[in-house]
Amino acid sequence: MKKILFILFLLPLVVMAQFSASLGEPIGESFMGANADGLHGPFDKLRDHAPVTWSAESREINASKVEISLKANILEGWHLYSQHQNGTGLPLEFVTPHSSLLTPNWIETPTYTEVFEPILKTTERYLAGEAIFTTTVSRLSTDSFTVVINISGQACQDNGMCVPIEETVTVQVPATSAEMLAASAENSEENLLWFFLLAFGGGLLGI
Repeated sequence: MKKILFILFLLPLVVMAQFSASLGEPIGESFMGANADGLHGPFDKLRDHAPVTWSAESREINASKVEISLKANILEGWHLYSQHQNGTGLPLEFVTPHSSLLTPNWIETPTYTEVFEPILKTTERYLAGEAIFTTTVSRLSTDSFTVVINISGQACQDNGMCVPIEETVTVQVPATSAEMLAASAENSEENLLWFFLLAFGGGLLGI
């Protein structure tokens, strides 16, 4: 029982030591860090040394469709877990209140790297360096609007030190003209009609 209590006591110290080492600071300074504002903990340091930074932009495909891109810049020595992760790490997840307007799947570039973890006997799917995620959003009116995206996941170092990822980004979609929106809708209807006719014709030929 004493051994278990001793291990439980040491565990948080080991985690703090790993975190301090990643920042290149002594554990006392990282954990205590007294200043004019008082004491702060190791995760306060993380706010100044975020392992992942995010940026977002939009690109008009046509008047009714807009592409949304999220770019993750990942610090050297760190990695994110893919949306398609099947190991023990937490996968990336993108949640938005505008989900009914967005294509459900985010295209992930580049393809994740698979790494086998011998201790846990799992295959992790990593993203390192830079990763881009894209989807499309439908425009329902000519007005500009904002897309809010909540990002969650996990970033880890090669030594096993991990931190949660919680980020909210916003993307501004510019306004368009009524004429362009109407023309785009007309083209979509024509394309759908041609698709239906070709499919119907192909079905008749197959009989």
